[in-house]
Amino acid sequence: MKLKISMIALFTVVMLTACGQEKQAATTQPAASTETAATTTESTTTTTEAEEQPAVEQAAETAPETAPEQNTFADAMVNLVPYMTENQGEMSQQTYDYITAHPNQFPATTSADKQEVKNAVDSSVTSRHMFKNVAPYLDKMVTVSGNVVEVSEEETEMGTVAFVHLADEYDNSVTGVYLGSTGDLLDGDDVTVRGVPVTTYSFENVGGGTTNAVMLALSTVQKDK
Repeated sequence: MKLKISMIALFTVVMLTACGQEKQAATTQPAASTETAATTTESTTTTTEAEEQPAVEQAAETAPETAPEQNTFADAMVNLVPYMTENQGEMSQQTYDYITAHPNQFPATTSADKQEVKNAVDSSVTSRHMFKNVAPYLDKMVTVSGNVVEVSEEETEMGTVAFVHLADEYDNSVTGVYLGSTGDLLDGDDVTVRGVPVTTYSFENVGGGTTNAVMLALSTVQKDK
């Protein structure tokens, strides 16, 4: 997995999202100002200074609302997943909807949010189920434990973004993207991750063969002692 190149792709997505929001704000503001100015001018010529206030208030009430802020993690994953999987997988609508509906879980940093994630886990789902058919679990919170094959982090405009690859008890490869630092987690450590399945894919391993993997959008990454 080429993490650094992937993080550059993630950085590009974030910058494009930010630019889009700035452009929308730039096009919205003049319209509101023009409308307010027009209303004020009309009020000046037809009413007294005391009567201008209601017209201004009315203009403010009818001014366009600012577009809601996008969920940058979910939106970045939409473009990042095909890139990281070499177009073998994509972000499903179910996974996207789950992340946007639970922004406090990606990542879960407070005790309350971490407990919420634990409570949301469907403990009946294992990597074997996801490898058989990931579709039924794309909106399910799952937990996987295993040994870290690779953990890498990169600093981006979103902050620290981590990539974790682990081999679980069934010797299945599970990878995940985490929006935050993994602390003192290193290659070879035992780890438990929780997240929502995104897709299944395969990549070339160091032995020259092919490794099948399931990718998660990670909510928590916990080093096991």
